[in-house]
Amino acid sequence: MRFALILFAVGVIAFHLVSLALDRAIMLVLLLIAAWLAFGPRRWVISAMLFGLVWASAYTDWALSQQLDAQWHGAELEVIGRVVSIPDQDMRRVRFLFKPEAAVDAPSEFDLPRRIRISWYGTYPDVSAGEVWQLRVRLQVPPPFDGEGFDYQRWLFVNRIDAIGFTQPRAPATKLSSGSGLHYYRERLGLAIYRQVDDLEAAGLLVALVVGDRQFIESRSWDALTHTGTGHLLAISGLHIGLVAACGFFLISSAWRRSAWLVERCPAPVAAACGALCAAALYAALAGFTLPTQRALIMLAVGFGGILGRRFIHPWQAFALALAAVLAWDPNAPLTAGFWLSFGAVAAILLLVLGRSPERYRFWATVKLQVGISLALFPLMLVWFNHVPISSPVANLIAIPAVSVLVVPFALMGAVFVLWWPSLGALFLAVAAFNLQWIMPILARLGQWSAPYGDVAQAPVWALLLAAIGVFLALAPRGTPGRLLWVPLILPMWLVTAGH
Repeated sequence: MRFALILFAVGVIAFHLVSLALDRAIMLVLLLIAAWLAFGPRRWVISAMLFGLVWASAYTDWALSQQLDAQWHGAELEVIGRVVSIPDQDMRRVRFLFKPEAAVDAPSEFDLPRRIRISWYGTYPDVSAGEVWQLRVRLQVPPPFDGEGFDYQRWLFVNRIDAIGFTQPRAPATKLSSGSGLHYYRERLGLAIYRQVDDLEAAGLLVALVVGDRQFIESRSWDALTHTGTGHLLAISGLHIGLVAACGFFLISSAWRRSAWLVERCPAPVAAACGALCAAALYAALAGFTLPTQRALIMLAVGFGGILGRRFIHPWQAFALALAAVLAWDPNAPLTAGFWLSFGAVAAILLLVLGRSPERYRFWATVKLQVGISLALFPLMLVWFNHVPISSPVANLIAIPAVSVLVVPFALMGAVFVLWWPSLGALFLAVAAFNLQWIMPILARLGQWSAPYGDVAQAPVWALLLAAIGVFLALAPRGTPGRLLWVPLILPMWLVTAGH
């Protein structure tokens, strides 16, 4: 079963790597072949890969059909819809995601996009998440990627945004209802946190950490996080959702075991697994259920599934289940850096931990683990960012425990109370902000050390493939055949990029 799940994932990933364009008739034929092979002995290998290939192709075909047709590029329409994100505002414009519900003056053949990213320039009224507006919007098809810089078109596609739109200052606009729903409360909570913290740099980071809204993060904070490879720590990521789940599991399990009446009716691990998953889901809701948090929830659900089913699941089996589940839920996940970095980090941890004797000194084990993860993610960082944060192992070794223990718990406790008991919420937030005030200068100093290395040359495909094999050998247990070859296998990629 484990290999079948991996091969399903290989089929999905292969579709994106090769950039296949399959006709619907061909997809139907491949699906029938896959179904026939599934019942044959030793033919499930091809069947699983074909299922993955067809699923990725069918989903991509459907997603492309939802995008704005080129014939409507530049069209001005009056659209009624709801604001489904926290608006990003500055002095010259406000930008938000808009889910259209109806088009007032559109032709009958016009199909509403799923979501529109609207930019409202000039003098604009206050716009809040969850509000319903009637807007005059000029729709546009996203510009194609020119091969350099940020691929805006792919980013919109992966985030299920089917069109971009612009609203002019004098265009008619009417607010039809006030804010409500998840994003409205996320926005209120973020603003309450920002107003309670005096240090604006720490306030912006705490808002990003609690509700996933990054518009208040200052440029110097971004520089420090980028140059040290620690940006994942100060946004709602899989690491933090896993931390919340782990804390919830420990607290619920400890409290549950103290009651014989409760234990008799439900085992403590089962109750703790349910509670921990709910806590993780609540934290993911604070982030607006973004795609990275959805992936983290799926991975946690797979892990806790073994506890709820009262059966042992091997870590690699859980990894394969999570990988297949994520790709079944979102076949376009391989188009994002977060997918590769998150699963790459988990795979590196499993390679470094499973089947090995425990280290005598816990600190040394932590250092080796962090260095191994950084080494594993090195080729991926080159592929996605052309940037190698040299100080990343040291920065993460300091920042991961500091942020996880000294910032996240106090920030979340502050978020719990800030709307209903502001004075107590402000106290917790002040502690979190104080800890950030000594963490960020350390990251800034480390970032200055690694900043001169900045961007590097794009490594060729052959060097990246050799480096991937080298990383696997480097992380493999002692005694693995050819393990010492990891140095010459990684060296070509290092020489190519360092020579830039």
